[in-house]
Amino acid sequence: MRRKLITTVAITLLIIPMFSASVSAPSTQTSPAISIHTCTIYFHQGWNLISIPILDIGKASDLKSLIGNNCTAIAKWDTVLGRFITHPTETGISNFKIEPQHGYFVNVIDDTVFQVQGQAVVNINISLENGWNLLGWFDPLSTYANSLIGKISYCTHIKKWNNATQNFELYPGNNFKINYCEGFFVYVEQKSRWSYELKDTDKDGLYDIWEENGFNITKETTGETLTNISTGLTQNLNSIAWKTDGSYALMVGDNGTIAKYNEKKISTINSGTNKNLYSVAWQPNSNYALICGKNIILKYEYDENNDRDNVIILREDSNVYYDVAYKPKENYALITSSNGTWKYDGNLGQIGLVGTICKAVEWSWSGEVAYVSTNGAIYKYDGADFQKTQTLWNNEEILSMAPQTFANYMLMAGKYKPYGDIWPVLATCNGTYSRIQLSDGEYTYSEGTENVCLGKLVSTGGTVNSPENAVDGSGSTYANLVAYNFGPYTA
Repeated sequence: MRRKLITTVAITLLIIPMFSASVSAPSTQTSPAISIHTCTIYFHQGWNLISIPILDIGKASDLKSLIGNNCTAIAKWDTVLGRFITHPTETGISNFKIEPQHGYFVNVIDDTVFQVQGQAVVNINISLENGWNLLGWFDPLSTYANSLIGKISYCTHIKKWNNATQNFELYPGNNFKINYCEGFFVYVEQKSRWSYELKDTDKDGLYDIWEENGFNITKETTGETLTNISTGLTQNLNSIAWKTDGSYALMVGDNGTIAKYNEKKISTINSGTNKNLYSVAWQPNSNYALICGKNIILKYEYDENNDRDNVIILREDSNVYYDVAYKPKENYALITSSNGTWKYDGNLGQIGLVGTICKAVEWSWSGEVAYVSTNGAIYKYDGADFQKTQTLWNNEEILSMAPQTFANYMLMAGKYKPYGDIWPVLATCNGTYSRIQLSDGEYTYSEGTENVCLGKLVSTGGTVNSPENAVDGSGSTYANLVAYNFGPYTA
């Protein structure tokens, strides 16, 4: 059941009673940003406490324009007046400046996905006044309340607004997690300062995880260096997807393997099946994840009330389900299979290319179109129809795709087997399919290889990376990282 929209006046009256102290406005100081970060926020209907750790966003009206028409109000905490100041977005009232070190309440009339990219704040030095101060978390690495409270002098309480439940959480009491682009309140018993600087490995982008050959995974920390992480698993991993709030990732693999990666801890989840699982994708609001594999489609949900992982079977038949991708800002996914493409929006059904083996699927960054690869062609899906955009070479397959951020370009990776050898294929597509020439030394190939499994492509800072895994009949494993940098792109 959807919540009713709370008016600006109502939310002001609702939030203010939690404060008992009048506070004065904090001063801030930042150094010039040295890196580009992307801030992605998943708004729930109602009020959301966020931060925008990007320089030069502008005023509240500018933020509203970036979020879109679903945004009806933006509010900040005024420490001098001891109350909220609200900017109704259809007016010029209280059009305050958006500062990257502070938090803001944003009201939306429907669930909304918002993304902005720009120069990131890399350090802060904020003066805190006695009482409540509203701050923003600007580190791509999350923290916990019990860790943060010990780093702020004279801080006794930290409060966070749960956007999903529309309620506050308080520490001490609930040791909640604080993620990138989230706002939070701190209560200090006397004036103090909070200084914080990103670590070097934080400045070049978020951590990303890929599946890797065998039973281990790799982590990118600087956009260039991959660090091996032992999983302790005995089955091959085929796909990994981060929960959209960044709290943990789901990994799926052979023999029904599902595992959760959380703060360098890996725990297994009972899938209820021994089928090989090939792909996983989170619903945009992180309510659940879809998992597809050989003859099966699963739905994963976490039961917070009972602290329990739930996995249910949505479909089990003779089809092989290869890949799944959720449309940005929407509540439905496309699933490719050995018998066409399927759609899941709470109900599951075939929507096109029936009788065709469909391998990879991915939506463009804007969500305007999706691309689907088959054994002989690339198709574009506009939400209604499938249109062929490219006929592939004989023995050429596209096995994985990734969208270019802030553009409708798609990077595609796969294999080409002209004479028994397997060659990597890398191409871009924005309606026109264009292969990228790979020179000697940029890839490896294995003669006699029977199959190649390409990991899901991950885009970070304009660079898209794909680990390529090839296993030959003898069981030997060949692994190679193929990276292509789009370079500056102007939409």
